[in-house]
Amino acid sequence: MSLYCVPNIIEIDQRFQKYRNMNMWTFFGTQCILLYIQELILDTLHFTMKVDVIDALDNSAMVVFTSLLGHDNDVIRCKAARDIMDLRW
Repeated sequence: MSLYCVPNIIEIDQRFQKYRNMNMWTFFGTQCILLYIQELILDTLHFTMKVDVIDALDNSAMVVFTSLLGHDNDVIRCKAARDIMDLRW
């Protein structure tokens, strides 16, 4: 796998700053971290599937992504839809 498929560290840190500045860490801290991790995983899968779609399809990626289309967060829904489009051959 080439390095162009991996999100760079600066971009990841900027996304984390967005959640850190939400001023909800005392009550919603765990949910903010989980949303960040879900976004990071969906972005990583997006770049990975640009290289190899077969492994994703063999591991039921379509089922997982379609289940995320009903997520409460619109960013997660959008990234799940983008990843579904990446599953095309």
